[in-house]
Amino acid sequence: MKVFYEYDPTEDELKKAKKFKKTDCPRRYCWFWHSLRFDFEIPIDKGCNLANEFPFNVLCKEPIFCHRQTGNILDDDLYERREPYLMKDGFEINRFDP
Repeated sequence: MKVFYEYDPTEDELKKAKKFKKTDCPRRYCWFWHSLRFDFEIPIDKGCNLANEFPFNVLCKEPIFCHRQTGNILDDDLYERREPYLMKDGFEINRFDP
Protein backbone atom coordinates (compact mmCIF):
# COMPACT_ATOMS: atom_id res chain seq x y z
CA MET A 1 0.00 0.00 0.00
CA LYS A 2 1.24 3.48 -0.90
CA VAL A 3 0.92 6.34 1.56
CA PHE A 4 1.16 9.87 0.19
CA TYR A 5 1.54 12.86 2.45
CA GLU A 6 -0.84 15.68 1.57
CA TYR A 7 0.78 18.71 -0.01
CA ASP A 8 -0.55 22.05 -1.21
CA PRO A 9 1.59 23.42 -4.05
CA THR A 10 2.84 26.99 -3.93
CA GLU A 11 1.67 29.60 -6.44
CA ASP A 12 5.08 29.39 -8.13
CA GLU A 13 4.78 25.62 -8.50
CA LEU A 14 1.30 25.96 -10.00
CA LYS A 15 2.58 28.59 -12.46
CA LYS A 16 5.25 26.13 -13.62
CA ALA A 17 2.66 23.34 -13.87
CA LYS A 18 0.43 25.51 -16.08
CA LYS A 19 3.31 25.68 -18.54
CA PHE A 20 3.49 21.88 -18.87
CA LYS A 21 2.69 20.71 -22.37
CA LYS A 22 0.07 18.01 -22.79
CA THR A 23 2.82 15.46 -23.49
CA ASP A 24 5.09 16.46 -20.57
CA CYS A 25 5.31 14.35 -17.45
CA PRO A 26 2.83 16.10 -15.14
CA ARG A 27 4.57 14.76 -12.02
CA ARG A 28 2.10 15.40 -9.15
CA TYR A 29 -0.82 14.61 -11.44
CA CYS A 30 0.28 11.05 -12.33
CA TRP A 31 -0.21 8.09 -9.98
CA PHE A 32 3.27 6.82 -10.84
CA TRP A 33 4.93 9.96 -9.43
CA HIS A 34 6.58 9.20 -6.09
CA SER A 35 4.79 11.93 -4.07
CA LEU A 36 2.13 14.62 -4.20
CA ARG A 37 4.80 17.26 -4.73
CA PHE A 38 6.11 18.41 -8.09
CA ASP A 39 9.73 17.93 -6.99
CA PHE A 40 11.07 19.98 -9.90
CA GLU A 41 14.64 19.36 -8.71
CA ILE A 42 14.25 15.59 -9.25
CA PRO A 43 14.76 14.21 -12.78
CA ILE A 44 11.63 12.53 -14.14
CA ASP A 45 13.30 9.11 -14.37
CA LYS A 46 14.09 9.29 -10.63
CA GLY A 47 10.67 10.52 -9.50
CA CYS A 48 8.61 8.12 -11.60
CA ASN A 49 7.80 4.85 -9.83
CA LEU A 50 6.54 3.07 -12.94
CA ALA A 51 9.54 0.73 -13.02
CA ASN A 52 8.99 -0.20 -9.36
CA GLU A 53 5.35 -1.10 -9.96
CA PHE A 54 5.67 -2.69 -13.40
CA PRO A 55 9.32 -3.71 -13.84
CA PHE A 56 8.67 -5.56 -17.11
CA ASN A 57 6.05 -6.54 -19.62
CA VAL A 58 4.80 -10.00 -18.62
CA LEU A 59 4.28 -11.07 -22.22
CA CYS A 60 7.72 -10.30 -23.60
CA LYS A 61 9.73 -9.87 -20.37
CA GLU A 62 11.11 -6.52 -21.53
CA PRO A 63 11.29 -3.42 -19.33
CA ILE A 64 8.36 -0.99 -19.48
CA PHE A 65 9.03 2.70 -20.01
CA CYS A 66 6.72 5.69 -20.40
CA HIS A 67 7.61 8.07 -23.21
CA ARG A 68 6.98 10.98 -20.83
CA GLN A 69 9.81 9.56 -18.75
CA THR A 70 12.21 8.69 -21.56
CA GLY A 71 11.33 11.22 -24.25
CA ASN A 72 11.20 8.33 -26.76
CA ILE A 73 7.90 8.49 -28.67
CA LEU A 74 8.22 4.77 -29.43
CA ASP A 75 7.60 4.02 -25.75
CA ASP A 76 3.97 3.84 -24.62
CA ASP A 77 2.25 6.73 -22.88
CA LEU A 78 1.51 5.26 -19.46
CA TYR A 79 0.23 8.39 -17.73
CA GLU A 80 -2.37 7.62 -15.04
CA ARG A 81 -4.12 10.75 -13.89
CA ARG A 82 -4.71 11.72 -10.27
CA GLU A 83 -8.10 13.33 -10.70
CA PRO A 84 -8.50 14.76 -7.18
CA TYR A 85 -5.31 16.80 -7.48
CA LEU A 86 -5.98 17.98 -11.00
CA MET A 87 -9.35 19.31 -9.83
CA LYS A 88 -7.97 20.71 -6.58
CA ASP A 89 -5.34 22.69 -8.51
CA GLY A 90 -7.85 24.00 -11.06
CA PHE A 91 -7.01 21.82 -14.07
CA GLU A 92 -9.49 19.98 -16.26
CA ILE A 93 -9.37 16.25 -15.58
CA ASN A 94 -8.27 15.43 -19.13
CA ARG A 95 -5.58 18.17 -19.23
CA PHE A 96 -2.69 15.71 -19.71
CA ASP A 97 -4.52 12.78 -21.33
CA PRO A 98 -2.73 11.35 -24.37
